[in-house]
Amino acid sequence: MKVVRGLLGPAVCFGILVVQVLGAEPASTEAARFTSDYLRPSSVPQPADNAWSPARERLGRALFFDPRLSGSNWISCASCHNPGFAWGDGLPRAVGDGMKTLGRRTPTILNLAWAESLFWDGRAGSLEEQALGPIQAEGEMNLSLDRLTAKLGAVDGYRTMFKDAYPNEGMTPATVAKAIAVFERTVVSAEAPFDRWLAGNGSAISESAQRGFVVFNQEGRCATCHSGWRFTDDS
Repeated sequence: MKVVRGLLGPAVCFGILVVQVLGAEPASTEAARFTSDYLRPSSVPQPADNAWSPARERLGRALFFDPRLSGSNWISCASCHNPGFAWGDGLPRAVGDGMKTLGRRTPTILNLAWAESLFWDGRAGSLEEQALGPIQAEGEMNLSLDRLTAKLGAVDGYRTMFKDAYPNEGMTPATVAKAIAVFERTVVSAEAPFDRWLAGNGSAISESAQRGFVVFNQEGRCATCHSGWRFTDDS
């Protein structure tokens, strides 16, 4: 079997070398064996006790971009998870309270509604469980939960927003976490040419990209870690 190697074109982000197998099945035929594993879901998963609503999304968005959720009043969730940097910060390592460089890179929050484990060590099992961690962490946002609710409770707008979003639960650390989680579940990557190809548009990506997809799943074994429509196993 003769193999020709070349660089993957810029239209595709598999990040591997394209391998063209001459005399094999057409790329589209071979690739069809794997496409079902990468189909985008039709809806965003929602926990029963914290389902999406317009009021909850508005509240979560406001909290996510508010630097008052930090002890210094200048760090917000969006300081590290900036939409202009694909919901990361573009830095090798994050910067936290007091402009100190932290030990790890900031992960994106794109498509975390489907994540099964959160934080770099996977210790949180949901966005609600994760949300308060960076707020309390001394090296990150450095704000105790007592101070958090006191600060937010002093803002008329927040009192109204919490009442609308969680009328029977009040303003508590738990509802802060819930609202942020609701907003984060709305951060979903847009449809890509790859998605349109999976949906049946055979010309949405090039033939070489289709061959690259086959290698991605077979010889390259990339899909061992980069699996599913989000291209990650969350490990």
